[in-house]
Amino acid sequence: MATPKTEKKQRPRTEQPRVRNEVWLDWILLEEDLPVDFLKRNLGLAQEILSEALPVRFGKYEPLQFRFDSSGENGFIDEFYNDESNGWDIYYKNPPPVTYGKIEAHKLGRGIPFTRITLVVDGHALADKELRSALRQFFLAVATELGAVYASAEVERDQDMQRRPSFRLPPEQWVGFPPYPLWWVWAGPRLAPEIGKFLGPEATERSGGLYRSFSDAPLDRRQLAEKLGAQNLPWIPAEYSATYTDHQMAPLAPASLIPEVLRNREPVDLPPGIYNPPRKA
Repeated sequence: MATPKTEKKQRPRTEQPRVRNEVWLDWILLEEDLPVDFLKRNLGLAQEILSEALPVRFGKYEPLQFRFDSSGENGFIDEFYNDESNGWDIYYKNPPPVTYGKIEAHKLGRGIPFTRITLVVDGHALADKELRSALRQFFLAVATELGAVYASAEVERDQDMQRRPSFRLPPEQWVGFPPYPLWWVWAGPRLAPEIGKFLGPEATERSGGLYRSFSDAPLDRRQLAEKLGAQNLPWIPAEYSATYTDHQMAPLAPASLIPEVLRNREPVDLPPGIYNPPRKA
């Protein structure tokens, strides 16, 4: 049964300069903490707080096969759990300001306990304070209500490269926190005892976790480094970060110190052809 169409707020549109300016939001959820209805709750939070984050076109591969306005919430959830192709992952594309989304499931057969939600937002649109406020509220709602162990928001412009904290390198693993400051950082209740002290006194407590905004307006890594000053860098000790060269996206080596909660697990012996254990009831 299709979900009724949601009336989206009309926010002011900005002209799109040619220079790339994106904000990448990531939430890392541990399989053992994952709510059974996390997809339904994630969609509900988007509908309530940031309707632009609801999927428009979605599927598991290009061209994206489905539309949310006709398939609805149930169609989206069913397609995520359809493991006939590409496992339990799903992608979606929208018009600005939220342009892209991805949900990657845990892969216990390979020892990967993380479910990861990613959103990409047009950074130019975040000049609108109302949209910026809604995005922050949505970021924190997903982090707290879905129990994210870690979440971040990073501004990426043409001169920057994406350095996600986990890479599909053999073996796929958490490689470390970025060595440069991020716009927003969330450490959930299981992670805050270890890294919370590095977020500084400006961090605020939310549902047992800690949230730090390193600036009000979205600033990229270079702008944040200038704002914080050399005396406050790196934001986290170097042993928690992967090693990179200046022009390399993938790390030379993972961090020497990785919090226990972010380490891979022993692979689960699953039946042939099964990507993940059966869906929780």
